[in-house]
Amino acid sequence: MDSKLVLHRGAVRMTRAELAQLPAPAVLGPIHRPVPHIELVEAIALSAEDAGLRLTREEYGVQHGGALLFGTMDFENGGGLTLPGHGVAMGLRASNAQQFAITVVAGQRVFVCDNLVLSGDLIALRRKHTSGLNLRTEIDAGLERYLQHVRILVDGIAALQGQAIADTEAKALVYDAFAAGAVPVRLFDDVHGNYFKPTPEMTDCQPRTKYGLHNAFTRAIKALAPAPAFEATTELGRLFGLRASTN
Repeated sequence: MDSKLVLHRGAVRMTRAELAQLPAPAVLGPIHRPVPHIELVEAIALSAEDAGLRLTREEYGVQHGGALLFGTMDFENGGGLTLPGHGVAMGLRASNAQQFAITVVAGQRVFVCDNLVLSGDLIALRRKHTSGLNLRTEIDAGLERYLQHVRILVDGIAALQGQAIADTEAKALVYDAFAAGAVPVRLFDDVHGNYFKPTPEMTDCQPRTKYGLHNAFTRAIKALAPAPAFEATTELGRLFGLRASTN
């Protein structure tokens, strides 16, 4: 699980306690129902807690005097259904100035930037600031969709762990991944070394299975900047059959 919040367009970092001190947002029209940023953050935290997840890290930034919010929240398995040894990352953005809808994404890898880039495995919530919005109900539903996605992902990982491959097939899969542009060519030597000559501590790359090869790629991808790393991870998941439908 990995989340990244990048603030380089003027956003100011804030703690949750500081979000709670922001002035109440102004109503800008007859159907506009602004949501204080602290309400959104705490609704996500409560939904995750009810799903058996435990908050481990949170980062937030605001722009335009507090009108725009960007943030990431990381959760570990506190009894809910997540990947063994992993957690859930959630990314969010919201505008009380009617610039864009409240959007919350969930995934094993989440990327949020104050240039409006927001990426995750699944969109848990996307709603305008209008009357009739019930944050808890919609976040609960979105989180459940993500947990269903994880159930499928767990099954996919188990399948890869059970698929032994010969070196010739592994080399063909490596070639296919780079030929498809899923991973930058400059990482070829790293991927090749991780799988075919793993060091003793690379226990995740040592099994001669499709999952061992997948881990060789994911180790190499960690050297990339957040945005290309997210794109490469997404493409790699598709190639290895680990991208469940999230519609």
